[in-house]
Amino acid sequence: MIGVQTKTLEVDPSDPVFFDHPLDHVPGMLLIAGLYDHAVATADVTVSSATRARLTLDFTRFCELDSPTVLSCEQSEGPGWRVRAVQGDTEVCTGTIDFIANVVRAPRCAEPAPAELVHRARRENVFVGAVERELRAPVLDLGRDHVYVRANPNSRGIIEMIEAGRQFCILLEHSELGMSVDDAILWQKVTLDLPCQFDRSARLEFVARKSDRTGRRGLHDLDVIQTCAGLRHGWMSCETYVVTRDRYAAMRRHV
Repeated sequence: MIGVQTKTLEVDPSDPVFFDHPLDHVPGMLLIAGLYDHAVATADVTVSSATRARLTLDFTRFCELDSPTVLSCEQSEGPGWRVRAVQGDTEVCTGTIDFIANVVRAPRCAEPAPAELVHRARRENVFVGAVERELRAPVLDLGRDHVYVRANPNSRGIIEMIEAGRQFCILLEHSELGMSVDDAILWQKVTLDLPCQFDRSARLEFVARKSDRTGRRGLHDLDVIQTCAGLRHGWMSCETYVVTRDRYAAMRRHV
């Protein structure tokens, strides 16, 4: 059994993706990318479309910019790898990452309409699917000069997909759930089951199966669908917490 493997997270405030705009903390996406890469190296996994990642991460505290962040990875008692990000004695992110062989992608099946709503008594006599009111967003092609495309022109990595899903959740918060564009949307938890890589030629989209808010807490359940082919490649779920800019400033005043 492999013991605990540690490394220090590399934080580059000039990074054009993770630090797209000025931040007063280490972004959650950088923590995800650091922990994922550390788990890949520790588990000695070959990253490809033939491998899936199952990931669950809880963000427990803000990760500060002025303190080193130590990443650790060790085999868990169950399947997969236990990962943590720690600053001093404070845990800022924790969870598990598992790598498995990719499964055959089954077609995404339509749900039949409720029999009583189409005036049928027998389910087998329902000939039409339920009315779909799904919220969808395509995953965009990045320009050939984008840092992710230059690094891997043929494949879209899982970190790129997580960032796309994160942006879809933020879009839903503002466009569908009524949150102000001035509100700060904080990640609390992300869970997913996705291939580690996608062919860049595949047309992909996120479909929101659920996008709800209870008070300041949101839950977004997303499917990753291959457009036209209708294949479901996997899913991603995000839990968020929304605060006003004034509340955010008060939370961060000590920094």
